Amino acid sequence: MTTPTPPAVSEAMREAVARDYVLVKRGLYYRPNSMGYTGVLDEAGRYTEAEAKAQTEHCDGITARLASEAPRFSDACWTETRVKTVQGDLARAEAEIARLTGERDAWKEQASEEAWALAAAEAETARLRAACAHYEKAFNELWDGYSATAKDEYDRARAALTSQEKTNG
Repeated sequence: MTTPTPPAVSEAMREAVARDYVLVKRGLYYRPNSMGYTGVLDEAGRYTEAEAKAQTEHCDGITARLASEAPRFSDACWTETRVKTVQGDLARAEAEIARLTGERDAWKEQASEEAWALAAAEAETARLRAACAHYEKAFNELWDGYSATAKDEYDRARAALTSQEKTNG
């Protein structure tokens, strides 16, 4: 068995994956493409190690840190910005809760309908089983009755033959 060849990774994909640094100046993160500042990590630009090194070596007051180790809000982030960001998070969470609640309710309604259908099917099955038992009992009574009648006729015919034999015999 041969080992499959991994798909080619474009240079742009490699660079995007390698962009794991954020730049900090005066307590704020650089935005993407060094276009302004933000106090919110999610809005910060991501830079490669080489880009971060070049910025920190050539510009005073700039530090680089791994985005995975940076706080969500920078030291100089305004309280109003923090509040607005958290309110946005809350609104998105509430929307997701509403979506999931609606999905759950739809599943519950479907389950309820299926439960009613199952209950109806079980009731119909019980009704049919009772009907089958009734018909089986009626059939057995008819069969037993038919058998008794047939036996009586047999006994009479046998008795008649026996008496004929005795008469002829």
